Amino acid sequence: MNSIIGQAFLWLGFLSGALATVFATGDYARLGVTVANSETQNDQEKPRVYFNSVLKDSSAYESGIRVDDTLVSFDQNPIEAAAVFSKLLGGFESSSPAKIVIKREGQESTFDVPVKSQWATVNWFWYLASAAISIVGIVLIRKSKQVTVGQDAKTEADLQQLTTSLSNLIAKTEKLSQEIKDYKPRQIVHYIEDELHDDLRDFADGRDSITVEFGLPVFAEVMTEFAAGERAINRAWSASADGYVEEAETCIARALKLLLLAQNKLTVS
Repeated sequence: MNSIIGQAFLWLGFLSGALATVFATGDYARLGVTVANSETQNDQEKPRVYFNSVLKDSSAYESGIRVDDTLVSFDQNPIEAAAVFSKLLGGFESSSPAKIVIKREGQESTFDVPVKSQWATVNWFWYLASAAISIVGIVLIRKSKQVTVGQDAKTEADLQQLTTSLSNLIAKTEKLSQEIKDYKPRQIVHYIEDELHDDLRDFADGRDSITVEFGLPVFAEVMTEFAAGERAINRAWSASADGYVEEAETCIARALKLLLLAQNKLTVS
């Protein structure tokens, strides 16, 4: 979840910064005007580039430029399309006013119009807010990665505990199966309590790691065999407590077979 939120913040920060750049470096921000190409009657007719908006408190308005004035040239460069003007204005970095020639009612006029520096048009609050949003996004993404690494490490440790406990359980159950005929009922009870119960508990504690590492189908297969093996061990304990050694022997043999099946399904995965 932190990763998704972090990416959202990061993209929001980038978008905000991009918008701030557009507004900071556009014609409206630096000169207080926008221009457009007039419609033409045919392909041979050249469009007129004219000012379609002039901000009243802008340097262009104060210099005398008005809406619908035809833009003839900018900084001694002829203007034949609105895009040409935008490109020239974007690259204009002189501290001196720009010479803008306009045509109004058939008469050309030249105006010296101060052009704001790109740095002067930057909305620093907007930029800093964008940077802060991006930083929050980066922090959230990094925290998410740290959590993921921590979860991966825990899963690996749990899986190691699970496989170790299962191996121990199989080895001890096999030993009991081989020696059970020599044991008295009370010895079988003590062996199951002292040697098998801890490994049974450790395996159960680490079982969730199977789902994380291999998925639910493998979890279901492994736990089906393990649970059946655990029930067989518990039944052997009950039979031994009641003095039925032969039944306990049968249950332990069955438990060993089931535990080996669980280990096989886990290893194959």
